[in-house]
Amino acid sequence: MGEGNGGVGLLMKTKYKELLMNIERVNDRIIVAYFAGNPALTILSAYAPTDMANDDEKSEFYDALSDCIKSIPKHNVKLVLADMNAIVGREMSSRTIGSSLYHDKTNDNGERLIALCEMYDMREIQSRFRHRQGRLWTWRHTSGQTAQLDHILVNSKWRNSVRNCRAYNTMNVDSDHRVVCCKFKLRLRATKKCSVTNIRYNYASLKNDRVNERFNKVLANRFEALQNVRANDQPNLDKGEKVKIQSCYDTLIESIDAAATEVLERQKKSSKKTWLK
Repeated sequence: MGEGNGGVGLLMKTKYKELLMNIERVNDRIIVAYFAGNPALTILSAYAPTDMANDDEKSEFYDALSDCIKSIPKHNVKLVLADMNAIVGREMSSRTIGSSLYHDKTNDNGERLIALCEMYDMREIQSRFRHRQGRLWTWRHTSGQTAQLDHILVNSKWRNSVRNCRAYNTMNVDSDHRVVCCKFKLRLRATKKCSVTNIRYNYASLKNDRVNERFNKVLANRFEALQNVRANDQPNLDKGEKVKIQSCYDTLIESIDAAATEVLERQKKSSKKTWLK
């Protein structure tokens, strides 16, 4: 891999390390990072071929990027952070871009970028926010020429979560590109907890002799059966040796629950408060 022909990475704060579920290197130009959350977040970091590259090379890149976007679950927040080498001009008319653009004419990479956004319902973020020209360009040539080549994309569903996006001079990253930052506000939804229903049985019915006799019989049979099973699972114990206390306790609890399920009726919920009875 020659200088300037590939290489991507992702830098994040240490506190987000626990949320990183997986990171996948697709090729020299694309990596994908998956973060846990509700909703989940997927970040694609990419570096497109220059506009002067041959069509096959550019098509290969966009095909790989398309496959990545397609593979992401539709409910995830999808962010594409990329040096797309794409110039999008003001003459373009598309729902995927805004009006705050640095250039007048669109290059081939720009057309490919817009086609990608339209196909997968993505939005180019920076063009949605009005800033002076000096905050739009993202790259400077050694000759002093500037261009807006770097872009951040988000799936349409989450476009209103973006509060701002612009390029900054204040961070020196030893590059001919400037840092592009976006402010993203996301209201996290609490994960639904599985409710555990506590079943209450009418143990008062054990006052009935017939019910009591049946309950004790079922309990004794179930306890003996479970105790034998657990004893057989411990080959190092002699037949006359007692099963461990914890195992015996677990057997008793399971037996009582099984006997109650088989013999007793469930206790009906009372609509009256305890203090009103």
